[in-house]
Amino acid sequence: MSDRLANLRSRIERARERVRAIDARLKAWPQDNAHGIGLATRYDEVTSELVLVVSKVPPPDHTLSSLVGEALHQLRSSLDHLAYQLVVAHTTKAPDFNSAFPIVGRGKKVKSKWRTATEVFEDKTSRLKDAIPPTALARIHALQPFQHGAVFDMHPLRLLNEPN
Repeated sequence: MSDRLANLRSRIERARERVRAIDARLKAWPQDNAHGIGLATRYDEVTSELVLVVSKVPPPDHTLSSLVGEALHQLRSSLDHLAYQLVVAHTTKAPDFNSAFPIVGRGKKVKSKWRTATEVFEDKTSRLKDAIPPTALARIHALQPFQHGAVFDMHPLRLLNEPN
């Protein structure tokens, strides 16, 4: 029997490789003030704050955005692959519907009617809920960004789903 999660593991490892490459590039940029970065402080009398002013910051390595995009894609893809494999393991057949891993951050307007985040999640999982174990669906539900209140915007899954 083949390892159903080998593809998922491979995607996660590719994301790790990209993160290591990002880390290496960030450590090299800028190094030891080699680019003449200017640092100064000033006191803001209106807010009574000490302000740090940074100038002459060089642009980052142009490959950073590609590496970040590739890492995000591999991670998002691994979640979709996990959801697909949950369906296959539970139903013993490939899904005949969109089995993407659902990620819901907030409610949205659908056909001029406002839907809450919970309703959007229910819509996104309407076919998935009969195709995966209830415990798996409960875990997916608990992981949703909308479960984290006002800070959902900074939730890692929301950022993975909507990086811009």
